[in-house]
Amino acid sequence: MNLFLSKVYAQVDGVVSPTIPFTPPGSITPTTAGPTTAVVGPSISLTSDETTLEVGTTSKIQVVIDTQLQPISQYSIQILFSPEFLRVVDFDDSTDSIEIDFRDTFFDSTINEVSQQQGIITISAENPAGSSSITSRVVAEIQVEALKAGFAEVSIGRENSNLLTSGSADILQNTTTVEFVIGGGGGTGPTIVIPSTSINPNVTVLPSSNIPLPSQTPDTAITDNLRAPAALILGVILISMGSYFIKLRNTNESKKN
Repeated sequence: MNLFLSKVYAQVDGVVSPTIPFTPPGSITPTTAGPTTAVVGPSISLTSDETTLEVGTTSKIQVVIDTQLQPISQYSIQILFSPEFLRVVDFDDSTDSIEIDFRDTFFDSTINEVSQQQGIITISAENPAGSSSITSRVVAEIQVEALKAGFAEVSIGRENSNLLTSGSADILQNTTTVEFVIGGGGGTGPTIVIPSTSINPNVTVLPSSNIPLPSQTPDTAITDNLRAPAALILGVILISMGSYFIKLRNTNESKKN
C-alpha cells in the first residue's frame, strides 16, 4: 500500500507541481518591485551617440535589427528625416545616386536609396541562404549633417517597414526614433565685433533739401553778439569821435580862410 501511494505522489508532483512562480514562455514576468512590462518583440531601432549638434557638424545613426530569435528571409526599412534641418552625406561618391553605408554581411542589399528632397531613406535586403534570425545587428549606418538650428527627428516609417519570414509574415512589432537638437553656432572664423553707433532718439534727421536756414547771419564784425549795453557805449564813442573830426575839419577850414 505504501509503495502504491509513493508512485501516485511522484506522478502528481511531476505534473502539477512546477517551479513557483511559474512563467510560461513569452508571458509577462510578475514582479513585486513595480508594474510589469511586456517583453519587447522584434524591432528596428535607430541609435546615435551624438544627438546635440551645431550647424555644419555631422553625426552617425545606426540602424539595428533584432528579430528576437525568429528567422526572417528579408526586410525593408523606410527612414524619414527633415531635409530642412538634416542632409544625408553620400557614402559612395562614385555613383550618381545618394547611398548610405549598408553593413549587413548576412543579407544582400536590394535597395539602397536616399531622397534628399523628400527626406526618405529606403533599405531592402534578402537572405540568399533562406532564413536566419538577427540579434541586435547594425545593418546600416547613416551620416547626417546639420543644416539649420532647431529640432530634428529621424524615425521609421512603420507602414513601409517590415521583417518578413519565409512565409511572408511580418513580425515587426517595435521601432524607435532619434531626436536631434541643433544649435546655430559652429562658426570657424574669429568673431568680428562691430562697434555700435548710438543714435539719439530725440534728434530728427532731415534730408538736405529740408534743412532750415539759420535765423541769423554768421559773425562778421566786432560788434556781433555784443550785449545791448556794450553796443550802446560803443555807439556813443563812435558819435563823439565823429563830432570831434567834424569840429577839427571846420577849424582847419577857418584857419585857411
